[in-house]
Amino acid sequence: MIKEVQQVLFGSLLGDGHVTNEANPRFSEKHCLRQKEYLLWKKFILEKEFAFGKMTREKGRNIAGVRSRVSEKLILIRALFYPNKRKILNSNILQQLGPLALATWYCDDGTYNYQHYYCRIFSYNFNYQEHLLAQNYFRKRWKINCEVQIDARNKCYLHFNAENTRKFLGLIKPVFKKHCFPKCMWYKLGHLYEGNKARIELAKKKKRISNNSWYRNPEVRVRKREYYLVHREKILEQRKIYQQKPEVKEGRKKYMKEYSKSYHRRNRDRINEYLRAWRKRRKLLRRGYDIEAIDNQDWWKRIKTGEYLESLTHQARKNDK
Repeated sequence: MIKEVQQVLFGSLLGDGHVTNEANPRFSEKHCLRQKEYLLWKKFILEKEFAFGKMTREKGRNIAGVRSRVSEKLILIRALFYPNKRKILNSNILQQLGPLALATWYCDDGTYNYQHYYCRIFSYNFNYQEHLLAQNYFRKRWKINCEVQIDARNKCYLHFNAENTRKFLGLIKPVFKKHCFPKCMWYKLGHLYEGNKARIELAKKKKRISNNSWYRNPEVRVRKREYYLVHREKILEQRKIYQQKPEVKEGRKKYMKEYSKSYHRRNRDRINEYLRAWRKRRKLLRRGYDIEAIDNQDWWKRIKTGEYLESLTHQARKNDK
């Protein structure tokens, strides 16, 4: 079997694909209409080894499906994935998975969280022990650590934290380009895909709103303060390590540059007035004037007390009206 076909087939069977329980089995798979191009892409690759009929669509539902003709090649695949009429995941299957198979599996069952930069593979077909095998496979083969978690329905899935999500998506992104994955699936690459900027910005906005409402809770503030006092040294050490990263330094430098420009634009009149007053005060001091006499002048009091800023704010509000 062609390696490309084998990888896409294995990834599909780990995800939404299925091999029928027949003497001469068939391969079938269904997706929503939004992922129609992805389904056609799979059909195009698998047709190098298997014959397919036309794509079908369920009446009254936005679901499209493809189904292959009967094939003897699928008998061995059926025996490998369904030894007891239940889809399984074992070490023999895992050893044959490459980046293309993982990318296909992720496109079928994976999801990316734009707020917290982590991804998950909802591999509900497999039990807890099989998920432990997958966890061990990712750690030994790709040096990627993932967790086996259980949801409220007692279903298992794989969870990748932000650091390991970067490793995993970095592993499969070249496959997306090399094998021309359809654009309808590129959104699953998260922050590694430039087309997701709008999604990421929207997620950041929602996160800010959620965090603000959460932090306003007095009980949360008290718990946060207590946690900081107990773990103060650890927090400061982690913050110091984080701030020493080159990308963080570069980002802070860029942010401060933009902030300085916007601050000067917003407060141009106030800054110019203060500079004029400060130069005038310096000239008077050079001429021998008493510093107390200068400080008692009205024009300097306005600067020191912030009266000039209040007048500017009042004028700005008046202009807005």
